[in-house]
Amino acid sequence: MEHEMVPLSSSMTQYPDDHDYLSSRRTPHPMTISYEVTVVIQHHPLFITAGDRAYRLNCIYRQLESTLTQKINIK
Repeated sequence: MEHEMVPLSSSMTQYPDDHDYLSSRRTPHPMTISYEVTVVIQHHPLFITAGDRAYRLNCIYRQLESTLTQKINIK
């Protein structure tokens, strides 16, 4: 799916908030969720230049499993 880019300034562009470019994955052991996205820093809106860079960002969050108990009085 091609995304329409919304220019914010001459040096920054933002995608619409539809999250198609963001991938997530859960793993059971250990319980984690990870998000991955590729960020492209492009110095010209139309041309690829030698200074352009692409970075793949991967954030991993460990999920803790805990049991909560609470006594309640019902009258």
